[in-house]
Amino acid sequence: MIYYISPTGDNADDGSEANPWETMAYAYNNSTTGDTIHCLAGTYTMVNQTFGTERTVTGADAKTTIFNGGGGAVTWRTSPVMTISNIHFTNHAQASVIYSVSASIVSLSNCIFSDFISSGFQKPVIRMASGSTYTIISCLFYDCITTYANPIFGHSALIQGLSSTVTCTITNTTFYIVYNPATPNYAIPFGGASVATTFIVKNNIFMNAGSTSIFLTNYNTISDDSSNNCLYGYSNYPTRDGTVAEDPKMIDPANANFNLASDSPCIDTGILI
Repeated sequence: MIYYISPTGDNADDGSEANPWETMAYAYNNSTTGDTIHCLAGTYTMVNQTFGTERTVTGADAKTTIFNGGGGAVTWRTSPVMTISNIHFTNHAQASVIYSVSASIVSLSNCIFSDFISSGFQKPVIRMASGSTYTIISCLFYDCITTYANPIFGHSALIQGLSSTVTCTITNTTFYIVYNPATPNYAIPFGGASVATTFIVKNNIFMNAGSTSIFLTNYNTISDDSSNNCLYGYSNYPTRDGTVAEDPKMIDPANANFNLASDSPCIDTGILI
């Protein structure tokens, strides 16, 4: 079944597209394993939500379906199997936006994560529990910073694997980070916190527009079949087939336009996946 919610909906309605419910909590509690919750365009006040059983959560479009955390520690705890797509998560602090508390299979696609800040231990944007498998496709991360004082072990990564082996595949995704060592905001796209975490990364842009920052942390492995990534403004990064170590030339990132200019060295350098 597909159920619909809208910021202007009513939980007294039937959850149809014409008569959507209002809140994610109500939609979850009144749907069942395997159902889809379709979030119609609009800005939602995001609150803590635990998805205990499988759900698909999708928005109309990441540009128009916005979940605003109100500057607080707001988290979605994933179900053992979960798909999230077409949503913009923004304005969060001091807690992971997406968090697996146990081994999970999670797919994130066409999502935006912005305006995130944390300063504590193991508080990334996405926190992957032991034994999890994550797939992140065509997402965007910008204005996301962590300030925890030990970046070398991955504690300040934006996407982080915890406790035991995690596999995370990241493709066609853009990270736009401005590292400032005076703060310091540790601009590490991803990493493992305590033991080996494997990342398969292809066709991504990792852009650090600030001072040069490290890319790799301890305890994470970049797979040998990773390739065709643009890495700019980083040190300690692995070279793989098709690595582009040049400014990707985004059109206007200061105003959230991360499209590539016509003379970008990244155009037509990816591979089919």
